[in-house]
Amino acid sequence: MSAGETPAALGGRVVVCASERDHSYLESDSLLGFLRGLERDGVVFSTAASAAEALRTDLDDCDVAVVLVSQGFLDSEWCTDPAVSQHLNLRREAGMVVFPIILSACEWERHDWIASRQFLPGGQQTIEEDYPEAGQRKRLFLRIRTDLRSALERVHEIRQRQVEPEAAAAAVAERKQVTALRCTLCLTEKDGVPLDGDEAQEILHEIIPDFRSLSERVVTQYRGSMAQVTGNAMLVWFGHPVVHEDDSRSAVRAALALVDAIRQLSARFKEELDVLLHVRIGIHTSLVVAAGDESLQGDAAPIAARLEEASGEDEVLIGEATLRLVRGFFETEPAGEIGLAGTMRRLKTFRVVASSGAETRFDTATKEGLLPIVGRSQEVELILDRWKTAKQERGQVVTICAEAGLGKSRLLHEARERISREPH
Repeated sequence: MSAGETPAALGGRVVVCASERDHSYLESDSLLGFLRGLERDGVVFSTAASAAEALRTDLDDCDVAVVLVSQGFLDSEWCTDPAVSQHLNLRREAGMVVFPIILSACEWERHDWIASRQFLPGGQQTIEEDYPEAGQRKRLFLRIRTDLRSALERVHEIRQRQVEPEAAAAAVAERKQVTALRCTLCLTEKDGVPLDGDEAQEILHEIIPDFRSLSERVVTQYRGSMAQVTGNAMLVWFGHPVVHEDDSRSAVRAALALVDAIRQLSARFKEELDVLLHVRIGIHTSLVVAAGDESLQGDAAPIAARLEEASGEDEVLIGEATLRLVRGFFETEPAGEIGLAGTMRRLKTFRVVASSGAETRFDTATKEGLLPIVGRSQEVELILDRWKTAKQERGQVVTICAEAGLGKSRLLHEARERISREPH
């Protein structure tokens, strides 16, 4: 499984076996707390207070026995009672996996049922002697969780996969313009070196719930619709299923809000796990065909994904189609051209730097410079006449009604400009 993919639901039962001296590892902020991250995958955890209790209840229906090995554990009934050893052998023969973790220096090599198993941290290392720093130890706990997940996957390899039948797509289709936002979460070390491999996957598994919750809030705020969430990546539609006049602008505003929100989340995980969080975002606007089953066919999503691939850390890239719709609302700069798969076509890209502060089309027109108003002298004079009447302490109300884009804001601006020149 590559970094960013969502792990399949595991299920299964894990019992954690430890001596009374090592119960600190069972606290929520220690080893067991990190292992319980697998509960999101349906794994059920229990702890055995004693070997006798484990024999009566836990071991008979568990898939993996996590054994926390220390000298206290070796001196306990877990290793001194022959009945326990015999029962462990029977359960191993039935398919249960024994998963030893060496906490501290002890004579674990003298116990074949431990020494013959793959154990962690590995080699001659122990948690207490080789991982004294909090950050190092937390990273180790995440690596242990990765190996525990692999152990559970081995146990369940023969489990029959359930395939849900796909819903039949409706035949009705509609052409519409949408804006697609593609966002991917990525990790780096504190020095900026990209983090990948199994360790990145496990850290992502820890972070993704917060990432998704945060993203859903931002997307909802800007009236987007989650189309697909896969591991550390997501696809969002703006303009589908509900169309708004400013969908493209909303998409770019949502992208900038995501960058800011991830920076704040990064500060937390820099402290907890010594990693930095970043997002790469691509946005593209185009016509698509919307089928009755809510699926969309077109190049909006693929080109948004290509823009996301070309973007840098905490960077938002858009194409020309989106730029035409948001020009004036955001500060942008050219970011070069990119190729599109399966075509000779080249796409000009633009980096979104910041919001310009403009909220309406009229705001952007004002900044660029307004042309003289034409064909509205009668309406302007009517407003000015009502203003003169209002100055005589006779209240007036003027209602301006027209379809979008016909100049209501321009008319009001002209009236304000003329009134501002009068003494009042």
